[in-house]
Amino acid sequence: MIYRTSRTICNRTTPHFAEPTVRTIYQRVRLLKTSPNRGRPGHRSGTKELPLTPLPYVVVYSVKAEAVEILHIYHGAQDWR
Repeated sequence: MIYRTSRTICNRTTPHFAEPTVRTIYQRVRLLKTSPNRGRPGHRSGTKELPLTPLPYVVVYSVKAEAVEILHIYHGAQDWR
């Protein structure tokens, strides 16, 4: 999921902006490993949402017994709800 999102960002923006954006997304998602409940309740049952402020992205994920499953990373301009 993160690889696909990073490719999309790189293809749609200049490398100057893409690299720090992808790095920030990756770092924030990695924090879910130690703090899986940091996101807000999601719009769908069993999900959580992690806004990546000040970036315009939201990570939708679910917390499993032994892992955090990233379901999707949405841009704020997308109609995803």
